[in-house]
Amino acid sequence: MQSTEQDPVPSVPTDVAYDAREIHDCCRRLYARASEATRAAAAAGVVFGLGVGFALGIFTDNAQVLVFGPLAGAVLGGVLGNESGKNRAMMLKLTAQNALCNLQVAINTAKRSEKSE
Repeated sequence: MQSTEQDPVPSVPTDVAYDAREIHDCCRRLYARASEATRAAAAAGVVFGLGVGFALGIFTDNAQVLVFGPLAGAVLGGVLGNESGKNRAMMLKLTAQNALCNLQVAINTAKRSEKSE
């Protein structure tokens, strides 16, 4: 049975070919982003933790919380941000590896089809 709904995935032109240089450049950029992801997330976690700890110290009106709240918040935020950044870096690297694997499959398939002709 044919559906009357429009296909949500746009059709890809048949004349599109792999551009190995572009894919390699994209993968290089993904690896660069992955190396920065952990540091950026950890720094953001520290800043966020400082803010939360400082806000807790102000709203509780306790001198100890005002001193140790930002410190504890920064440490906790840094640890959580670091873990989040590691996960993001792993996903970026996995995406790059997937693209490189697909490129290698296309290259090997093209070589094999040239041999058979």
